Amino acid sequence: MAPQTAAETFEFPENISVTTSNSLGEGFRAYYLRPRLKAQSSNEYSSVEDKSSGRTEFTWNLGATIGHAQHTSDELARVTAHVTLSPTDVKVEFTAAGDLGLRERAMLQEISDDIREFVTEFIGLAKRSTLYITVSPGSGKEDEGEGREKGSDALRSIFTGNTTNLFLLFILLTFPAILFLGYYALILIVIVQGISLFFADKLALMSGAVKPTMDKPRSYVVGVAFPKDTLRSFRRILGSLLPPMRLSLARAISSAESRGEDSKKAVHEALVAGGLKCAEEDIELTARDVYGLVESAAGRFHMPTPKIVVTETPASNAAATGISANRAAISITAGSLEELDDRELEAVIGHELGHIRGHDPVILFALSAIIYLGGLYLWFPILLELGFFYFILAFAIVYLVGKVLETRADTQSALVLKQPKDLATALTSIAFRELYEEKRSHSYRFLSWLTFDSHPPTYFRVKRLMRIANENTQIRHPLLESARDCLTGFFGALIGLD
Repeated sequence: MAPQTAAETFEFPENISVTTSNSLGEGFRAYYLRPRLKAQSSNEYSSVEDKSSGRTEFTWNLGATIGHAQHTSDELARVTAHVTLSPTDVKVEFTAAGDLGLRERAMLQEISDDIREFVTEFIGLAKRSTLYITVSPGSGKEDEGEGREKGSDALRSIFTGNTTNLFLLFILLTFPAILFLGYYALILIVIVQGISLFFADKLALMSGAVKPTMDKPRSYVVGVAFPKDTLRSFRRILGSLLPPMRLSLARAISSAESRGEDSKKAVHEALVAGGLKCAEEDIELTARDVYGLVESAAGRFHMPTPKIVVTETPASNAAATGISANRAAISITAGSLEELDDRELEAVIGHELGHIRGHDPVILFALSAIIYLGGLYLWFPILLELGFFYFILAFAIVYLVGKVLETRADTQSALVLKQPKDLATALTSIAFRELYEEKRSHSYRFLSWLTFDSHPPTYFRVKRLMRIANENTQIRHPLLESARDCLTGFFGALIGLD
């Protein structure tokens, strides 16, 4: 009987460095493969390494693996695994002597998911040991900024998702304010919230130094891999070095592009000249037409192009804020520019434009104002009766509404851009760890609905987007249908029908 092969490839939209890829191979051997073998002897597997290209191949028989409790060596003894790690992708192949049954295929899919989780976690750890510098080629000194972005870390934390965190921050500030001002503090906090919302677009722009425009649409992300101790030491002096380094990098890239030379080599020379000792192979250089992607998506939404800022956050994410379409801003992280391809990134941008079109920041402001002022003037006895638990209830309500608004933003992106599958794959890349845990555990799926997170569980969002894509679903009332789907998803997880 002819052997049967099952294969899956996980691609990196932007290549990782050769150094990171070699480290991934070493980590896979030490922390994934050997612990799963019955004996840690060299004859349990074979490997082929090419350090110059960052490519490593592993081959082993699955009958030698311990695996999970539901796996037995006998069931997988006739299956051979072949894993290829490279700077561009990870390829997993299983070859069986004969046909594979449904149970065996499920086991192989779980092993494939295990490998993908390991790779995702490893790349995440590598990112935390990587210095990211965002650059806008051709920028002048005034564009890149002479000083450090003040308060940028705090702003990156606050302006995420649909600005739910901003309003929850004000709820937390309620307690100390009441101690000093009494319940009149609630009125003051609502006023401060309104002012913050009015200037939210300008505040969001303070979270990064690179702000793509029509004149300077392209953004570069320079990633430099360091040992953790070296990076920690460098970050102590990063505040004074980063602005001039960003400017020198922008000039180096512009000069290299105008002469048709290698931009990566120019970046390496500029980093070394700026006092940052590194090897060229440790550098990852990503170039994206950020403004073009946002402008294109905004045009399909029939909206003006919002202000854009690129932050140096390694995690993949994007956020939108603003009181109206004309006073809106979108922030996109360096991680998103590295990890997502153009269609995925455009779908994520469409999600953020859905927040702006739906006036989600205004809805959250109105909701928090009702919670504050209603508790003071309309149902004050209930507030006194519940005390601290009133604010716990307020948190729950804000998060519940946040989940519905996030689902509606998914819907708006899918309906307007017609790319629900691209948004689903982007979510899979952004939140694979959560999706992996949700896929394996029913209790995890249910508890994901109860966490203080303004986003619904990833499995629910991906499943819903794939349903929209496959069924060509007609959605007439995005908000109502999003609320219904959230309730259906929650109760489905509660009774085990998810």
